[in-house]
Amino acid sequence: MDNRIPASILAYALAFACVIGISTGQVLFKIVASSNGLLIEKIFTVKFIIAISIYIGATLLWLWVLRHLPLMTAYPLMALAFIIVPIMSFYTLDENIGVKEMAGGIIIMIGVMIMSWGKIH
Repeated sequence: MDNRIPASILAYALAFACVIGISTGQVLFKIVASSNGLLIEKIFTVKFIIAISIYIGATLLWLWVLRHLPLMTAYPLMALAFIIVPIMSFYTLDENIGVKEMAGGIIIMIGVMIMSWGKIH
């Protein structure tokens, strides 16, 4: 009996991890950008270095994902960042999520589901 996870399911899970990483990096970049000080000072902060490290890690992981999934299959998942970033900014930055953002998020989720329909095997 083969207990290994199928490569496409693993690739989808890792693609989602990339989206979480990119979203987290965006929120950290916003935190850094909103802080006091000169730009040159900001790039030497722990939060900025963590954000860049997350981006590098997510990019390297994305290369693995693209090796195992067609771009037309993987890339629509990146649209989920348009949902995740507002949710993260709501909880971490006290930004508001309005009706337009909620409606847009629902439309994006429906679009990602339609584009991904039947592709996991």
